[in-house]
Amino acid sequence: MPPEPSTTPNPIVELIRPGIIRVTVPPGSTLGEDHAEAARCAVRPFIDGQPVGFLLIVSGTIYIHPAAIQDEGTVVPAALAILGKTPVDKVLAHRILRLRLPCPSRYFTEEAAAIQWLEKQLAGKG
Repeated sequence: MPPEPSTTPNPIVELIRPGIIRVTVPPGSTLGEDHAEAARCAVRPFIDGQPVGFLLIVSGTIYIHPAAIQDEGTVVPAALAILGKTPVDKVLAHRILRLRLPCPSRYFTEEAAAIQWLEKQLAGKG
């Protein structure tokens, strides 16, 4: 059973390169539907009708509600790289990857490799 909604802060959303948005879920937190909506609102100004890659950082995250990832088409990334460090992060990431997202998606343990992969996906060379 999923944990109860928490009072943890919303994810941090940053444009780290043209076309690549980093979404960091605070360590020790859960990502519920309400947090995801706040993240979607924060992402929209960066999109401007262009394809974007998302770097989702889940290091130390406790739980991500599936509805937080499965968007109804309002914010759909061109590619999704999930970054984690621990075996628990990997299990969480693979749970997300099993959702059959509408974009190329992959798990990484190194941020540089994740960004390089996103750049290739956005350039159509993935």
